[in-house]
Amino acid sequence: MSARPLVIGTRGSRLALWQADHIEARLKVLGHPSEQRIIKTKGDQVQDIGFDKMEGKGFFTKEIENELLAGTIDLAVHSCKDLETRDPSGLHIAAIAGRAACEELLIIRREALDMKRALELKQGAIVGTSSARRKSQLRMFRPDVTINDLRGNVPTRVEKLRTGTYDAILLAKAGIDRLELDLSDFVVRTLDPRWFVPAPAQGALAVQSRRDDAHANEAAEGLHDDRAALCVGLERAVLFGYHGGCQVPLGVHAVKNENGFSLWASAGRTWEEMPKRIHLGGTDANALAEEAVRRLQGPVRSLNVLITRELKSDALMARVLKAHGVRLNAVPLFTPAGVPFALPGEFDRLFFTSRNAVRYFVEGGGSLSEAPCDAIGAGTAEELRTHGAEVVYIGDGPDTPIIAADYVGRFGSQRVLFPCATEGQRTVQRVMPAGNAIDLHVYRMQPIHFVKAPEADIAIVTSPDNASALNAIVKLDTFEACIAMGTSTAQRIRELSGVSAIIPWASNEMALMDAVFNLST
Repeated sequence: MSARPLVIGTRGSRLALWQADHIEARLKVLGHPSEQRIIKTKGDQVQDIGFDKMEGKGFFTKEIENELLAGTIDLAVHSCKDLETRDPSGLHIAAIAGRAACEELLIIRREALDMKRALELKQGAIVGTSSARRKSQLRMFRPDVTINDLRGNVPTRVEKLRTGTYDAILLAKAGIDRLELDLSDFVVRTLDPRWFVPAPAQGALAVQSRRDDAHANEAAEGLHDDRAALCVGLERAVLFGYHGGCQVPLGVHAVKNENGFSLWASAGRTWEEMPKRIHLGGTDANALAEEAVRRLQGPVRSLNVLITRELKSDALMARVLKAHGVRLNAVPLFTPAGVPFALPGEFDRLFFTSRNAVRYFVEGGGSLSEAPCDAIGAGTAEELRTHGAEVVYIGDGPDTPIIAADYVGRFGSQRVLFPCATEGQRTVQRVMPAGNAIDLHVYRMQPIHFVKAPEADIAIVTSPDNASALNAIVKLDTFEACIAMGTSTAQRIRELSGVSAIIPWASNEMALMDAVFNLST
């Protein structure tokens, strides 16, 4: 047992005290008694100014670090995202003591909900946040909303939403989870961190100590989480290279997988400008961080991009790419048309593989409330929600056969109705047990005949049939690169042209956009 209690320095907010209590309890298990000392920081004292307007760095850490250097405390517990990337002389991060959820929560007043709009916010909603990063990405998704600064500790921010000061607010999921706050009177959406990219190291706890304090460092060593530290280290390396702080709208999200790391980032120099996005993968964290910084800081190459489907002029991908000088031309090669259908007898679930399947099922008289609804892709899930459906299962990723295997593993014993096109791929249906997949043709795709497609540097091909149709107009191997929506489309492109297409991280608009950015930076 340790001879003297370690003194833990912490802020006095309810969340900070939860974090300090958590570390104190873990140290006790490891045989290190401790006590806490509450320290007020600049970030606690200044409550009327947004973070992006405050000068300097270390709003929530500097005073605690001064106490650590003075020897009045032995350990400091921080939300890792609040720490500067360069350690003050004499101090270091002794442990990354685990990581909770890194995602953002969008918390919405029920009267401000509009499920037909992006992020499910009503037109012109007032959203509260003081984070430049959140402001930047929020404006990217919804340029019509009004963003007002939001300060105070987590319960205070939630109460400001409750009183009607805002229509919605953005908060880190980790803080809400740790405090176990009751949000049942709101609509709460967890935002995919690959879409709405969180702050570097969000959700991670950092334990800081003096470099020469052997006693404190030994105690902290038992708290360290190696796996969490790998991703946190990569995210903070990008932050360091980008020279970012609270005033810079930089989001970084890293995931450790069997092939190394996957990294998503969103960045700009001010939150008013349209952010640039990247998605990279690699095994060397240092090289990956350097590549990410180079791409984020470098110029975007002017390109002409063709996509083989309809696209609204105000669509997210079109707006973001246009802001960076990339021209996106929609060249639909097929047009959908509904076909009459009659609903079969009993079924347990509904599974949709496209937005069109949802639209024509509903238009033809199908009900989304008769059975649980499942979907492939975020776009299909979004379409279901606009029609008031709750989506139970969302298959995400570029490899449809993997999604199919996962779905069958979960729901293969149930009878599933598949509203679909007359000439569909049937990837999921083919692996369902006999008799449990019910095809329901609700639309067909009719070819549109083109003499010549617009000139383009890059082609985004959205289905195997589109690959064949486009290749008949302009040979696929004449493009600088082809981006394929999914593995089956990539396979068709290779069969037709010998071209190895780029397969984005998922079959959705954001992943396609990231693939274009990767080719233009």
